[in-house]
Amino acid sequence: MADLSTRQLHNISLVRENWILLNERERQVIYLLYGMDQFPNKPRTLDETGKLLVNYANDFPTSLTRERVRQIEHAVLSKIERLNND
Repeated sequence: MADLSTRQLHNISLVRENWILLNERERQVIYLLYGMDQFPNKPRTLDETGKLLVNYANDFPTSLTRERVRQIEHAVLSKIERLNND
């Protein structure tokens, strides 16, 4: 994946501000998807993220599909938006 888009930078900022509100699984997916384990942040594709999760945590005995990674990302961003609007 190429450089971070403005939207991705905004999402990373939101995630960092609300990190404590996320459960461990959400953190692991977002951490790898947005490349937060690298400096500078180097985002990964949904597919790369799903495959990396197997090696990253024991919580994932098999890789996640691209669709499942996308669903988790969407759920995290929706959760943060909802909590920030309350």
